[in-house]
Amino acid sequence: MSILFPLFTSLLPCYASGMSELPSFRQLTQDDCDILEKALPEPGDVDFQTKLSRQTPTGYGLYGLFLYDQLIGIGQIRRQGPNDPKAASHSSYPEIGNIYIVPGMRRRGYAHLLIKHLEAILRGENYVLVGLAVGDDNTAALSLYKKLGYHKLVSIGTKPPHGTVDRHYLQKEL
Repeated sequence: MSILFPLFTSLLPCYASGMSELPSFRQLTQDDCDILEKALPEPGDVDFQTKLSRQTPTGYGLYGLFLYDQLIGIGQIRRQGPNDPKAASHSSYPEIGNIYIVPGMRRRGYAHLLIKHLEAILRGENYVLVGLAVGDDNTAALSLYKKLGYHKLVSIGTKPPHGTVDRHYLQKEL
């Protein structure tokens, strides 16, 4: 099955709910550095040129969500193997991460669409599992991931002095 069919069906509820324009998705390139720096209010010490130059078809990829040709969100896929030193110790399947929607476009379903698009890419590459890490204090993201079918695999790290959970690693079957 093409990745377009599951993506199209994930867009139908948004179009039916009154979205007048459907967003578009594409993998970002080094030519998009200026767009990224303008869309992200505080990029901090993120070097987009380096991040985008590290993209490979079988490794890291940064994707953009566009509405009316404006970047409104980003998300990343990191495909990793068992020998990847950055992989979580319990994972050799891909991870979705760095989901970001610009503040004025939040709570409209765009993060949901972006994640579904990233999942469709991975499904089209025959992956059967996907993981992600989320901070314990990011209740909105935790709620979204739960609605999308992710379940908690493990809690990671602690915050001293009480030993509370820092973040969670979630997993989903595609």
